[in-house]
Amino acid sequence: MVELLLVLSLMVVLTSLTLPGVLRWQNGVGMERALSLLQVQLQETRLCAIKTGESWTLVLPQNGRPGQRHQTAESVLVDKRNEFNWPAGISCLSIESQTSEIAITCNPDGTVSACTLQFKDTHGQQTMLQIDRLTGAACIVNKILRSASTLNESCPAERVTSC
Repeated sequence: MVELLLVLSLMVVLTSLTLPGVLRWQNGVGMERALSLLQVQLQETRLCAIKTGESWTLVLPQNGRPGQRHQTAESVLVDKRNEFNWPAGISCLSIESQTSEIAITCNPDGTVSACTLQFKDTHGQQTMLQIDRLTGAACIVNKILRSASTLNESCPAERVTSC
């Protein structure tokens, strides 16, 4: 009986030590999925523009509406297969414009309309992306990581720059 209590107490201690790390990892998964989804959608839209020789537009999800990609000239006819949504708890804002719709135009020569986007999640994590005009690549400009326990002002946020 004593051995069973000892094993159970060790399991409780190990669980309490690993739980904060698992929760931090879980908080970042949604943001990583959103950034990856943006990169994939942007590259697919760019390839469609190059293949067809016409401009295509990528409209990002906002206010419960799904995002979509379509030929710029045929914005009324939208194929449901080209729709996508951000993971739960993720929102995206354009730094340049305060309009409710964020649209990125991909041209037949492979260039895209450059913009800077800010992603936020419900856990306080923010990531700023800059879309490269020539390649259409999404480059992380500024990543601010904050967990629920570090939202006070005495603890500075971690800033990361990568591409």
